[in-house]
Amino acid sequence: MELTAGTTRLTVDEAFGARIASLLVAGRVDGQPADLQLVGRYSDTPHGWGAFPIAPWAGRVRDAHLSWRGHEVDLPPNKAPHAIHGTVARSPWEVLERSERSAVLSRDLGPDWPWPGRAVLRYDLSPTWLDVRLECWNDGAEDDGPMPAWVGMHPWHPRHLGGAEAVIDVTCEDPSRAVMAKDAGGISDGRREPLPHGAPNARRIDETLAGVRWPVVVEWPGVARLEVASDAGYGVVFTERDEAVCVEPQTGPPDATALGLEQVVQPGGALALHMTWRWSTGA
Repeated sequence: MELTAGTTRLTVDEAFGARIASLLVAGRVDGQPADLQLVGRYSDTPHGWGAFPIAPWAGRVRDAHLSWRGHEVDLPPNKAPHAIHGTVARSPWEVLERSERSAVLSRDLGPDWPWPGRAVLRYDLSPTWLDVRLECWNDGAEDDGPMPAWVGMHPWHPRHLGGAEAVIDVTCEDPSRAVMAKDAGGISDGRREPLPHGAPNARRIDETLAGVRWPVVVEWPGVARLEVASDAGYGVVFTERDEAVCVEPQTGPPDATALGLEQVVQPGGALALHMTWRWSTGA
């Protein structure tokens, strides 16, 4: 489905994770009017393109096994041997509401998640900003008890736009302890380290950052500027590939339950994440 606000056009693929498949905004390239595509693609794999919601967990769960308050849960090892990015990013979603500039979609968390629940996603578009709200609901009864959750949005942005290369400006509350360090398995193990010198531009990274000071800015000098704002406590910054870059707000780091950094969602309650993109161009 397509949402429009002035000349801005947002395409949502409700059949495949309710992801943003395209965001075209008016700009200029070499002095000529041009549509600028702010959503990128690294690969054609399910997690390699667009901007998709990740729930009820974000990032990797080690060895696809979650242990929480007496529950031992085996998850699909879709990033073998680990599980990654929840249960809703590849599934069809139901459109609950739709207007010219906004849409609300919903998807249950599916049989691979032992707690009954659903994800709800809202998009609101204007000519110069997009507001996104992702909710992860616990639909269980009181006897079912609480469930763990940590959620996020996983956008890909083009590395090159209108002949300019993306530059990311990100700061954290404590730069000396900003990076959630990874062990040999590629998953955060609780240690905290400083952001490497030159990262995330001169030195490419794939890191979870704690205490991000939003907005994070992605700029294609002389072409476009994108501000990513969120209420999330964490952000994954990915700059390792030539095709695209990522700035992913997340409410918790990968393997959050093992680190005691998950959120607890009570029956009838929801965990929410808010993200806003604001852009400006040479148009």
